[in-house]
Amino acid sequence: MNTPSIDGHGLDNRIKSRLNQEKVLRALHRFGWLPVRQVHRACWPGEATPRTAQRYLAQLLTLKQVQFKDGPDGSRVYALTSAGARRLRVELGIEATHDADFMRRAMPSYGHRCLANDVAFWWAKRGPDAGYYTEHEIATGRAAVTSAPQYMTDPLGKVPDALLTLQCPVTEHNQYSRWLVWVEVEYSDKPKPAHDHMVASLCDVLGYARQRWEIGTDSVLKFAVVVCPHLSHEHKLAEGVMQFLARNSGNYDVPYIAANLFIWRPGSDTAISLGGWIEGQPAMLALRNQLRLWWPPLPKQ
Repeated sequence: MNTPSIDGHGLDNRIKSRLNQEKVLRALHRFGWLPVRQVHRACWPGEATPRTAQRYLAQLLTLKQVQFKDGPDGSRVYALTSAGARRLRVELGIEATHDADFMRRAMPSYGHRCLANDVAFWWAKRGPDAGYYTEHEIATGRAAVTSAPQYMTDPLGKVPDALLTLQCPVTEHNQYSRWLVWVEVEYSDKPKPAHDHMVASLCDVLGYARQRWEIGTDSVLKFAVVVCPHLSHEHKLAEGVMQFLARNSGNYDVPYIAANLFIWRPGSDTAISLGGWIEGQPAMLALRNQLRLWWPPLPKQ
């Protein structure tokens, strides 16, 4: 939701205020709740400070259309009130609701959710062809994908932490007008069973049975991105994926997974493919050779 500020010349101040208020309300509807810094990034990513976001949040507080509480990191965290949700329904035709328990509800997954939001904001910087579904939209059934399909190998199922989209031209080499990107957030160190489940699910959605996962008639699951806040997460991911593929290489498209599973470090401008990451780590490259995995070398830059 990379939208410009409604601050152009020639608009009545009341109209500008209304449009910017609605921009904030839309963001809260999509994300469920947001700390101030992420309201800023969702609505005014081109501005250096959150001053504009703070101004319109203050207006909406006066109108009793948003509410806030302190997040675990001390940030003010905002959500819609019943009045804010009603405004979206009545004035914009958006089927918005509000969380009646927001003020009382604990936020144990706060840091994880914020990282899922961050990867969406990073992706949106690609331009108007890049979009996303938030973790809240996925949880409430408003995304193109809400879980991995049942026919895949992992019986426990898997839900993405965010879903990124990219509009692409259809050509003789690409039959899909929309590419989707599955997002996993590694916020804390998962116990081995949970980590193995995540690894298997990532390989499933990318390259199970050496086929692409088609969604509808025009979309395909093209990439996966794992958000790794710490270097230890990257090592654990690479080792887990390689060991899984070594045990199951006949069922998976190993080169495709190596090229299309990406690691993103929060705050970075780019992501790196798992294959590229492994090539830069001698110990991991040795493990790959020991496990007799192969994929084409990366092109020279």
